[in-house]
Amino acid sequence: MTDRFYKQWLMRAAFWGGAALALFFVFRYLLPWLLPFWIGLVCAVVLQKPLSFLVKHTPFGKGVWVLVLVGGLAVAVFGGLAYSTYTVYDRLFLLVNKAAELIPLFKDSVSSLLSRFSTCTQKLPPSLLERLQTTPGELAGLAIDYASRSLTDLAAKWMVHLPALLLTTVVSVAACFYLTADYPRLANGVMKRCSPKWQKLLQQTKQIVTTKVARMLKGYLLLTGITFIELFFGFLILRIPYASTLALLVAVVDLLPVLGTGTVLLPWGGIALFLGNTKMGTGIFVLYLLITAVRQLIEPKIIGKQVGLPPLVTLLTMYVGLKLFGFWGLWGLPLFTIVAAGLAQSGLLFSSKSKDALQG
Repeated sequence: MTDRFYKQWLMRAAFWGGAALALFFVFRYLLPWLLPFWIGLVCAVVLQKPLSFLVKHTPFGKGVWVLVLVGGLAVAVFGGLAYSTYTVYDRLFLLVNKAAELIPLFKDSVSSLLSRFSTCTQKLPPSLLERLQTTPGELAGLAIDYASRSLTDLAAKWMVHLPALLLTTVVSVAACFYLTADYPRLANGVMKRCSPKWQKLLQQTKQIVTTKVARMLKGYLLLTGITFIELFFGFLILRIPYASTLALLVAVVDLLPVLGTGTVLLPWGGIALFLGNTKMGTGIFVLYLLITAVRQLIEPKIIGKQVGLPPLVTLLTMYVGLKLFGFWGLWGLPLFTIVAAGLAQSGLLFSSKSKDALQG
């Protein structure tokens, strides 16, 4: 019995060690190298149902609809990304220039705050008092200079990598076209070359990805859209310039797991109150409370009972994924953990049957 236990333990350790190495290789090398084909595969899976419907209910052939669907999706996705990136980048430059005009106001607010506590500050050495008055403004200036340089460096990097981005776009569209057209044949070919037990594992993995993970991602995208609308109209009411750009940036932060709108709105409201803008600061805090209340009300209905991860586990997988694999690990490792948890719940990873499947 003891020998059998150690044998099973070694088998599990070998499997998870191999899985960890495979995961590292996929995220570190295979995913970046084959990115256009991963994009094409995702698009092919998404387009299968509308493609089948159109081919069945229209007189046109499959090739025509593949061309129409892939072309329309490519224009919508890549065109939307290009336009959004340019718009956000342009508005960010305007915001940085606008923020530079607030430095004198920030210095005056610090001096006004220190004057309120004059009984305490009078006991401080003159050099220390002067440093307290000038340091916040200097820090704000350094932050604005850093943001401006970062935007300029980012534009330079994009220009250097523009040919590679164009090549990736072209190859992604071509891969999407061929994979969409041949997806049923390719999927059947892969399944036929696997043992029945591995087929069950692959089918269960696909079911988890296409149901639980996909629904959860769509639900959070819908929540992010609702948050963007709330932020946009809230900023308009508060008469905050560049309302659409700022709402989009805060909504993108809200889209990241664990992080939320409070990451931006709470410090923003606090700074506004510190600068003496009571109306804006109070309005931002009220807007944050409204967004939080709406989120708590509709999130259970939109997300439902999909398999997720506890916040601490999500934060841990995000951090480890970012450190090990960069941007792809930030998103990929939490999603991989969700899939692994779903397979474990189904009994395919830890039951005696799963061991046979791994050996098959």
